[in-house]
Amino acid sequence: SSGINAEYGGAWLPFGAVRPQSPLLDAVCERYENSNKLGKDLEAEYLSSSMNELCDVIISAGKSRNLLFGIRAIMSVRCRVLQKLLVTAPNCEFDSRTLRAQTLARREFNLNTGEYPRKCKGSTSSHGEKQKIQLPKITVDEFNYSVMSVVLQYIHTGSCFIVTSHLPSLIAAADRFDLPELREACLKILPSAISFDTIIDMLNAMEHYIQYKSVKTMLQKLLEFVDQNIRDVFCLPSFCNLSEHVLQLVFARDLDIDEIVKFNAAIRWGRSFCTKHENRDLKTVLQQLVNKIQFHMIKTRDIMQIVYPSGVVPEHKLIIALAFQADPRSVEGIKGAPVLEHTV
Repeated sequence: SSGINAEYGGAWLPFGAVRPQSPLLDAVCERYENSNKLGKDLEAEYLSSSMNELCDVIISAGKSRNLLFGIRAIMSVRCRVLQKLLVTAPNCEFDSRTLRAQTLARREFNLNTGEYPRKCKGSTSSHGEKQKIQLPKITVDEFNYSVMSVVLQYIHTGSCFIVTSHLPSLIAAADRFDLPELREACLKILPSAISFDTIIDMLNAMEHYIQYKSVKTMLQKLLEFVDQNIRDVFCLPSFCNLSEHVLQLVFARDLDIDEIVKFNAAIRWGRSFCTKHENRDLKTVLQQLVNKIQFHMIKTRDIMQIVYPSGVVPEHKLIIALAFQADPRSVEGIKGAPVLEHTV
């Protein structure tokens, strides 16, 4: 029941025996890997003007509908979310010359500052006819051209440039397309990106993507920076650019600052807001913010000389604040707050 043993020059082994591997075969099968070279080659090609000749997917990004390119196989392997979108992506007709012009615009975008490319008109062939091609098209309205350009570059090459202005939307995009490594990279550089020059723009950008978990994590870190530097943040020239919703989030926090400083910051922001929106009056705009200020913690002199003349605080709130300062036991609802010595 066995074959001829190889020891005797035969080619057969007993049933169940395994022939030893040849040292030569071991050498031939040795694994070789150079992923860095692969990434560099992909990056070079992705930024080249010939990319449109290789791509087989078009991505329409943002409200401006600027076009980006993708390679279906790479996108499907690297991003399961995009893979699902590609299954139902409709085929659309494009002018190949327009695609080439958009490729050049994308390369310029990646190598410079991240400005939006100019919309390119279709060119014609030497015979005066436009060259048309059919490609599947994915539409992504949520993220603009600059952000999707970074996302697609990362998907295709494994690397990308992350700039501070992209951080909020890029973290949201990493969540949206399930790209954990890109998300971690963004969160890693976040602490060094937060500064007085960037805090206001970042807070405003968060508002559009608050449904994403990682964005909530980022928002918490931004608000912690505000907590630690609240007086300086209130004094920033860009402070008045904060959105109403974000400012309410800031005022709702336990800020280590005098209530009169909060009130003055609210007045400054409200006046700037009303200048930009002429159909809004100051008292209505500040209604929600006023409810987040503890007027009984403000000195009587400041209430009479600053708060009351502003006309934005309902008189009954000021009466309650003054009554508390005179006799804390006479007012319900704010018991336990410290009693301030009031001066007239």
